[in-house]
Amino acid sequence: MDKTMTRFSRRTALIGTATALALVLGGCSGAAKDAGASSEPAGEPQRGGELRVSIGAEPIAPAFDMGTMAVTSVGTASIATLAYNGLVDFKDGQPVPELATSWKQTSPTQYVFTLRDGVKFTDGTPFDAEAVKFNLDRLLDPNGTGANLPPSLGSVEVSAPNEVTMNLSTPAGGFVASLRRGRVMMMSPTAVTQYAKTDPFKASVGTGPYKFEEYKTGQYIRLVRNDDYWADDNYLDSIKISILPDPTTSMQAFVNGELDVLGVTPAQLAQVESRGNSVIKTSISNTFNYVSFNQAVKPFDNVGVKVDMSKEEFGSWAQKIYTAKNFTVMNSGQTTATVDPDEVLYPLFHSRGDLNASSINDPELDKLLDDARAEQDPQQRAQMYQQVSKLIADKAYAAFTVYPQKITATSPSVGGYEFTEGGTNPLSRVWLAK
Repeated sequence: MDKTMTRFSRRTALIGTATALALVLGGCSGAAKDAGASSEPAGEPQRGGELRVSIGAEPIAPAFDMGTMAVTSVGTASIATLAYNGLVDFKDGQPVPELATSWKQTSPTQYVFTLRDGVKFTDGTPFDAEAVKFNLDRLLDPNGTGANLPPSLGSVEVSAPNEVTMNLSTPAGGFVASLRRGRVMMMSPTAVTQYAKTDPFKASVGTGPYKFEEYKTGQYIRLVRNDDYWADDNYLDSIKISILPDPTTSMQAFVNGELDVLGVTPAQLAQVESRGNSVIKTSISNTFNYVSFNQAVKPFDNVGVKVDMSKEEFGSWAQKIYTAKNFTVMNSGQTTATVDPDEVLYPLFHSRGDLNASSINDPELDKLLDDARAEQDPQQRAQMYQQVSKLIADKAYAAFTVYPQKITATSPSVGGYEFTEGGTNPLSRVWLAK
């Protein structure tokens, strides 16, 4: 078969698959209607109580160690933000202070961060510049398993007890935003050194509003309040996250009053409303679904395609897709918690990208992505990413299918729930009315 026909076949297959998936997934993307039965509590936040929520998949091993590939699991990383902080957070499209109170760009390839004083990890050890260097050096380790390395980061220096200097190999327009909570989170060097290789759950020690207390595989995760939290806006005594892979089970648990918060689709709203006192919250999604073709396997040899579709438990799926790369066409989704396209496009489509499961190796695309990452001018970067998007579409490396709407149902006692753009778990500042 000639090259033109091979390319046509791949594009046809991807377009056909994307169309079918869009029809299926599109049923979950309609506008939500107001349940109208109740509203969240008014007044000042109250302290106390245990919040009951669920997660649909087992957290990817090894537990909540954010210096590993575990961070590539959106569910695992979202839970982890309850226990960890980043140097920055994200609000209204811009990085804002968190463990770093301020920063300055001293050259196109150097940033200096001033750190918050008096912060401790929940094991009692100090958060300082040495801890920041430890965490970032761990991600930089070429023999490690770290993911979500900040773009172009070359080295980290301790400038003072509460100051770090970060040196980049090339300029990176989205560098500061990449250090946010939800992407690069600070862990206790003491806990990591002692437990990371033997008991990753015990190594999961941060500075965040809550701390991990218990993890029963296949059952639940429990976090309790960090009484020494520097921000003092953690109101709950504890959060119990039940592991419920079956959506029917989690839906029934919510309807029965056994869960306080539940993510739902438009098709499930009638069931949610049967509870009678549900509060429905909606938001524009920062999640997208896509179909990707494995460039390392033999292309389809005709336009007619027989598809064998399967759905697996997330951990085994991730191993098959990202480690073994044993697939022809895959359907997946990503959540981008920032406005910077580098965080989505570079990992998925650069030949050295962490999430490039499809073995894409396109020098032209690599150069465009490298140049866009290094460009400092936002308008120039926007034009570059338009070229990147066009090339991805022209080469049929992926077909983007749907951007599902975020819909969450809560009980009327839940206050302070708000969608976040920076990747921080919406439960971080939730409180329960008594």
